[in-house]
Amino acid sequence: MCIKFNIAYWHEQEQQLGTATMIYSEILSKHPDYIDAYLRLAMMALKRGDTGRAMQKIDQSLQSKQKQPIAQVLMKAKILMDLGND
Repeated sequence: MCIKFNIAYWHEQEQQLGTATMIYSEILSKHPDYIDAYLRLAMMALKRGDTGRAMQKIDQSLQSKQKQPIAQVLMKAKILMDLGND
């Protein structure tokens, strides 16, 4: 799984967002608690200016079994602050 994530991240850095999205989504279909994949999808949505989609991905990640969702909560707070909703 880690190798797939790294491949997706490489595609993301190479601006091959369609391929990166497909791989991250594939990871999530097999491992729905892989928080980093949700967060990368959220970041790509933010880069496209789609704040709603980014928030949706973060909210989906909060449904995971992870006990301490610190990264998700911080990312959501940053987005809200950037939007002026503090």
